[in-house]
Amino acid sequence: MTEETIKKRLYHVSVKDLAEFVINHGDIDYRYRKSATAIEGIRAHQTIQKRRPNDYLAEVTVEGIYETDDYIFSIKGRIDGVFLDKEIPVVEEIKSSYLAMDEIKESDKFTHLAQAKIYAYLYATQKDLSFIDVQMTYVNLMGFHEESYLNHFDLIQLSEFYHLCLEEYCAWQNKLFEWEKKRNKSLNDLEFPFKNYRKGQRELSVSVYRSLLEEKNLFLQAPTGLGKTIGVLFPNLKALAENKLDKIFYLTAKNMGRVVAEETIKIVLESAEIKAVVITAKDKTCFNLDKACEPDSCSYAKDYYKKLKDVLPKLWENNLFNQQTIEKLGREYELCPFELSLDLSNWVDVIICDYNYVYDPIVYLRRFFDDNKLKYSLLVDESHNLVDRARSSYSAAVNRDWIKKIKLNLPENHNVMMESLEKIDQQFKSFKKRFSKSIKFEKVYVDKVIPRGLVTPFNSFIAAVDNWLADENSFEAYSELKEFYFEVNRFLKMRDFFNDKYRFIFDFSKKNWAINLMCLDPSQWIKEKADASSLAVYFSATLKPFDYFKKTIEGDCESYDVEFDSPFNQKNLKVVVNTEVSTKYKERDEFYGVAAQKIVEFISVKKGNYILYFPSFAYLEKIKEIFEEQYSEINLLSQSREMTVVDRNDFLNSFHDTSEIIGLAVMGGSFGEGIDLVGNRLIGVGVVGVGLPMVCVENNLLKDYFDEQYHKGFEYAYQLPGIQKILQTSGRVIRSENDVGVICLIDNRYKQSSYLKHLPKYWDTTMLSSNNRTIKEELSVFWNQNNN
Repeated sequence: MTEETIKKRLYHVSVKDLAEFVINHGDIDYRYRKSATAIEGIRAHQTIQKRRPNDYLAEVTVEGIYETDDYIFSIKGRIDGVFLDKEIPVVEEIKSSYLAMDEIKESDKFTHLAQAKIYAYLYATQKDLSFIDVQMTYVNLMGFHEESYLNHFDLIQLSEFYHLCLEEYCAWQNKLFEWEKKRNKSLNDLEFPFKNYRKGQRELSVSVYRSLLEEKNLFLQAPTGLGKTIGVLFPNLKALAENKLDKIFYLTAKNMGRVVAEETIKIVLESAEIKAVVITAKDKTCFNLDKACEPDSCSYAKDYYKKLKDVLPKLWENNLFNQQTIEKLGREYELCPFELSLDLSNWVDVIICDYNYVYDPIVYLRRFFDDNKLKYSLLVDESHNLVDRARSSYSAAVNRDWIKKIKLNLPENHNVMMESLEKIDQQFKSFKKRFSKSIKFEKVYVDKVIPRGLVTPFNSFIAAVDNWLADENSFEAYSELKEFYFEVNRFLKMRDFFNDKYRFIFDFSKKNWAINLMCLDPSQWIKEKADASSLAVYFSATLKPFDYFKKTIEGDCESYDVEFDSPFNQKNLKVVVNTEVSTKYKERDEFYGVAAQKIVEFISVKKGNYILYFPSFAYLEKIKEIFEEQYSEINLLSQSREMTVVDRNDFLNSFHDTSEIIGLAVMGGSFGEGIDLVGNRLIGVGVVGVGLPMVCVENNLLKDYFDEQYHKGFEYAYQLPGIQKILQTSGRVIRSENDVGVICLIDNRYKQSSYLKHLPKYWDTTMLSSNNRTIKEELSVFWNQNNN
């Protein structure tokens, strides 16, 4: 290798990516078909490979090198198998699907063959062959039936095809390389985009950069106002310019986090060149929600890939591909906006998206994580939400109610469908009969294994639906059938993950019987995504105790952790804790009146805007009744159970600098985090209760599991999730350096050190009881000192 070659930068390209980029000219076609999981695909390949003769070579790695003036491309892949018992070697490419071979699109077959031809060329050059054959084998996963067809090639044909593919691929890559040079120069010159660092902000960025250099993940707690978003992003952008990273994922749990990240990117773009995409949920950006996502129904799906390639250079003139930009481009060039955001993610520097696109085992972005050769960072905003979200993503439930609804409205002459539904229903009834004998009290059966007899009727149902769901969408039960189809499909896929971190649950305590695969501990799969990346930064204003989050997110305590205090004047916040009220379920009735009195005392010291948080809607409604009867002069605004996005915005917009509104809300609900009422829009927060989750079978299973793992069952399943709600709701007050506000915590359990120790040390906290100063006396001193 020459000195000139050594200086060239090496890029890895998979054979699959090369073929798909150059050859794919087809449509988007998401008809309702059961798709194979990665595990099912592996099993199919292994099954077929075992059928082959002894001199068949399975999983043969091939590689080719292609040089340009500035770069070296390593084109690498793994052939499914090579037959050596023929006169001419045969490269076999195996594709598995639930579709029959004649149902697979011709455009897909063309791409599959292109991939196999590249494999064949690389193998032929390695073995110095002049001729080689290619066998395409399609396996149907319902019975592992295989169909094959053979193609004959000489090296000259394959060489021409291979180099034509590379020329087209490199033409686009050269454009990306030129962009990368421009980006790196601007990022090298980039200074922190604000005039001054806030207190602790520089140290935060240094902590993130150090973690990247040392390849250690980081758990980072920093309160509101420190500037976590830019503090975390800035060192990662610098790492892009230094080729320490190839791509940044900024992951959000809720819409507000996405908005903040997008606004931060806009600020960076004022002084640097980067490209970012915001991936918006399909149902929020689709132009034709009432139509099937396939070429016969939607013009934005028809010829999508051809249209995309034609206009890609034009699209690339943009830097921030947010929802507005993508929808504008989608309409202009007749491209599906959701698919466009996914495809643009291949080439941009920063991807802003929901947790699901990394952590959900069904919708995660496979293009980045299934065979990763690049260096990613995962910046996980509001990480206190991650465990619950991941636990939900790896769980699945099937509800019997769907069966009843579908059977009532299913058109006649659908005997196969009706029979498959009957078999599932019979399985529900069989479970009830079998498990009732072993349950004395609650009608809930729990097991560490999935009982026999469940999977076969589910598979039969999926097969029946797959045959015609995409074509028959006008009958009355269509929407119910579709929802049930997705439930069953998800259940079957989650079965592949089922292990000792799961429980099987059959709940027949209500009319709607349900079967549930409950994931207790998703840390194994969260950690897999972190291990596939160069860095994961988990950050939030409430990420302590660190041991709890490290164990539940990554399963160990090996990552770094760092905590920062509030940059704001601590004298601007006063916290009072009243311990005269019990919110325990059995004692609530006798304390509603006392709780209302303490709340009135809290909000009457200074007129203004307050939000009061309660353990449940039932508790909220009891307090609301007392207020309306005894304190009718108070201007109440209450959260309701069925609030729309418009209702939610109206609620928040009612709070302004001169209003005097007392908002009533539920802990852990839509107003519990992610709202930003600055200044006099909110001067106080009251929190009644300690936020414990509802006592139920599922939470008790978590308790038992964490008792087995860490001897901290109640703490991990109930107490700490409750504390997180308290801290998040309390964080709604003091949103800027000039804010002044108060917090009142009400519950007699704060007498216990196990609760009190989790309150932030930088809070100015005063414990109150019946024998010392009242809430009014304590807060009067505070407000007088702050001249408000």
